[in-house]
Amino acid sequence: MQASTIIRSDRAGALVTDFAERFRDVANVEAEGGKATLISRYGRADLTAQGDAISIAVAAKDQIDLCYIKMVVAEYFSSAAAPDAVRWSGDGEAESSLPPFFREMRVISVENVTPQMRRLRLSGAELNRFAADGLHVRLLFPPRGAKPVWPALGADGRIVWPGGDDRLVSRVYTIRSRDSERGEIEIDFALHHHEDGRSPGASFAVHAQPGDLVGLFAPAGDEIPKAQSLVLCGDDTALPAIARILEEIPSSVSARLFIEIDNPDCRYELRSGDNIELNYLYRQGRPAGTTGLLPEALSHLDADSLGEDTYFWAGCEFGDFVELRKLARRTWKLPRERHLVVAFWRRGFAEGESAKQA
Repeated sequence: MQASTIIRSDRAGALVTDFAERFRDVANVEAEGGKATLISRYGRADLTAQGDAISIAVAAKDQIDLCYIKMVVAEYFSSAAAPDAVRWSGDGEAESSLPPFFREMRVISVENVTPQMRRLRLSGAELNRFAADGLHVRLLFPPRGAKPVWPALGADGRIVWPGGDDRLVSRVYTIRSRDSERGEIEIDFALHHHEDGRSPGASFAVHAQPGDLVGLFAPAGDEIPKAQSLVLCGDDTALPAIARILEEIPSSVSARLFIEIDNPDCRYELRSGDNIELNYLYRQGRPAGTTGLLPEALSHLDADSLGEDTYFWAGCEFGDFVELRKLARRTWKLPRERHLVVAFWRRGFAEGESAKQA
């Protein structure tokens, strides 16, 4: 599927260059002489500056991914050029009541899988359109007790969010399991900071009852690392993603795991096998995000022990994210295509305020 737009600006060449630099760390980008190409897991964008015009063509394998790549372009140029700079032609829906990647989901069951992890089973329609290999979805939490007002899709491809008393809170979570035929998925919520309101997702999970509604944005695909050897590390918040990765990889792929949790009672169900080495790191009552256990454990590995076809994946608190990113880039000198380090949360901040990846 394809779509295109033309943007007018007296800074056309500079905007194309800046666009390329902005996304260089998260996508494959080539830029030269007023032209730029971005290739991400959502699709492709080709930009050409000529005079005061920027011609942009985007392409993706399906409508959902096309919407996502259009949003990437529109979010940048609505800020860098003008709020109404982007108007698309070609494939994909224009203004609509609901984005094609949105689903309204209903809670059908709730259970605790560890003392610090709560599982919600959600039901919705047409989940078979979602990418089978996508790990993450964005959940939209309405005000408690209110009838939800869901987002719409604007003419420029950006999301139009409800405001005021209808304001939604959104956070990214891992699909723990899915049953497309039944139209059901399971999401696991780490129960941290729900008492003080800094984790709206955990608060929703704690109070959730069958019948409660939550919005969901579809995952994109191709999030499972591709390598012959994996090093996976994370705290409680990363456990669902690590579990999914382990379930997706073949037995010919080896994986070394470094998992930080509070104590042995908080162990999470993970796939085991001769190809998997599991190392638990216990906080023993110390607050999450304060121990430095993950950077300390990973610092004992060196580039030679990783091998040439090893992918490093980490999900953790922001302080650990900073140290692990330094380790991956400066010490191990891993190229971008061989590592992903994500800050899922930041101590002292509301959940989702500081999510970063590198």
